[in-house]
Amino acid sequence: MYELGRAFELMSLSQRFRKYFRGLSVRGHAADYWKDAYTAVLEEYVRPYTWARIKEHRDKYRQYKTMYKEHLHRPTDTELKLDLQLLEDSLDVTSILAAREQAKMKIAEDEPSLVRKVPIGKTWSFWSWFSSSGDEPDSSIEAIKDEKSAEDEEELLIVGDRDRSWWSRMTAEEKRRLFEGIGYERWGPDPEAALNHIGHKLNFTFANCTLSLVNGGKEILVATVTHFLSSLETRPGAKAYKVSARTESIVIEGASLENDLVPIITADNVTSGKEICYVKSMVPKYNQNK
Repeated sequence: MYELGRAFELMSLSQRFRKYFRGLSVRGHAADYWKDAYTAVLEEYVRPYTWARIKEHRDKYRQYKTMYKEHLHRPTDTELKLDLQLLEDSLDVTSILAAREQAKMKIAEDEPSLVRKVPIGKTWSFWSWFSSSGDEPDSSIEAIKDEKSAEDEEELLIVGDRDRSWWSRMTAEEKRRLFEGIGYERWGPDPEAALNHIGHKLNFTFANCTLSLVNGGKEILVATVTHFLSSLETRPGAKAYKVSARTESIVIEGASLENDLVPIITADNVTSGKEICYVKSMVPKYNQNK
């Protein structure tokens, strides 16, 4: 595992500096290799901090912010999108996100009529299932506080001049009253969903998987899993989930004193026919108030 991690580390390092090397053969081109290495160090650690590079980055940043502001006014302009993509190739992710937010704030100051405050609704997450417990009163109080704080959070939505429709002209309060009038809960689960209704189901399959622990170039521990299947089911109506897994065979081998691999744990034909062996199953716990 250490050698595998080291290999991925060298691959990422090679991707960063490969563009500075000309692909010459090592034999007979030692001076060229040292020159390429010198250029790589300068381009990565020295020249980006010169004033010329800093000024060039600032000019691109300001140009991108100005063009993105125009893009918010004209989101359907194809040529403007292509120009933005060209600038994005020469800017890092942090600069792109910062320029976009500054452009939105600038529009909010200059043209407040094009800005709509949209409440951020509470959504389901995988970790919220693990942390949910309805038996402790303290956790329920904290959950109520989190819901209130989530309702207070808002984000800015910039509406373009050409794309403004009757729906975009409605304020958040008008949309909320419309939802209440038609009985629509935007962020809540489907009220018609039954308790045993499966909202989403994710399946993971490994035909053959082998993990090796190597020491000194020799394998000291090998784990082999054949036909490993696992699934994750979500049930919005019951606010629950279910995790199940099965495998055809598991073999764990360890090195003996003679450096031969000897089976330590063997499990063949864990399942038979259409029966499923649940390695880990979490059955939904229904709400007693329903």
